[in-house]
Amino acid sequence: MGEESRRAPRYSRRLRVDLEGGTIWTSNLSDGGMQLAIPELEMDRFRKRLSDGVVELDIHLPGGERLSAQCRVAYLSEYDDEYLVGVKFLSFSGDGRDRYTDYLTLKPA
Repeated sequence: MGEESRRAPRYSRRLRVDLEGGTIWTSNLSDGGMQLAIPELEMDRFRKRLSDGVVELDIHLPGGERLSAQCRVAYLSEYDDEYLVGVKFLSFSGDGRDRYTDYLTLKPA
């Protein structure tokens, strides 16, 4: 990720994210995107979808809220026994952008 995109603060948060192929979890969030952590043993089922470059994610907020977002894969790197995948938000369905921003700004770090 470039220097411009790194200016947004990062929040260490674990949220459930559904991607075609299964469920994964976030390791950190920012206003512009998120980092996903995928166990090495599960990577094969996600690899093809992630290699397309643009993915549709369902993000589960606490309390049962679910947001749908279209994201661009910014990076994919192997780290220990998992893969870290950075995604940048392209768009949200409905008022998802506002709901996501509210979650980031209202939840204590």
